[in-house]
Amino acid sequence: MVGPDGKLYPTWHPPIDPQTGCRFGHEHGRDPSGSNLYSTTGPIPFGVANEALDTWDPNGQRHEDHVGHKIEWENGVHLQKIVGNGRVDVGVTCDFLTKVHQGTHSKDAFTNNLHELAYHVRCDDGTEIHATLMVAFGAPGEFVRSCDKSTHIQAGAATPANSPMGNGVRFIPDRSCVDQFILVPSGQFSQFSQGLYEDWVSGNYIRKAGRHSARLFRSPLRGVRAEPVLRWKSERSDRPLACGVL
Repeated sequence: MVGPDGKLYPTWHPPIDPQTGCRFGHEHGRDPSGSNLYSTTGPIPFGVANEALDTWDPNGQRHEDHVGHKIEWENGVHLQKIVGNGRVDVGVTCDFLTKVHQGTHSKDAFTNNLHELAYHVRCDDGTEIHATLMVAFGAPGEFVRSCDKSTHIQAGAATPANSPMGNGVRFIPDRSCVDQFILVPSGQFSQFSQGLYEDWVSGNYIRKAGRHSARLFRSPLRGVRAEPVLRWKSERSDRPLACGVL
């Protein structure tokens, strides 16, 4: 697709090509065309903020892999506030469409805290936001162990080296989580939701130039839940073809 800067970018595609049946081997979350905001946003470009960062800070380039881009959306969300021990509607309904680069399969998930976030929202009270930016999730070069949510794991040198400190945190499982909750003694059940669950929490401020107070604050949260996969040998030879990465 053509991005707002006139350059070509990859975007959402289904995990299985509907015409050929070949499999890409990865997915990008929900099809954004189902969002009420899609008529306004169109296809979501993957990497447009990364490209802008190349120009703005040539020494801090952050090129992200394709498969980590994930889309999520929801229509007609009733906003609520906490009152006492419960929640009540505030009388405003919004549509949300978001995309975050959440590279959970590669080294990027450990050493790089800088990831692209697209955030689109439109509410029936007239509020409307469209923002795409690079977001720093916590400290560069580290993550926090997800199964205790307190242990900071030093994963290596940040890339780029000048990655900023950010709000929020990346809760990612490590070997100790697997040992504690999955590789359990005989007679016990493995708890995959405890041993492999991830939480990526960000806190994002948008300020007008020259102002210290925030004009907008957003705190999207993304979780990744791993499920066990059973594999067996098949005698079939007509396996689906593998697609190339877009």
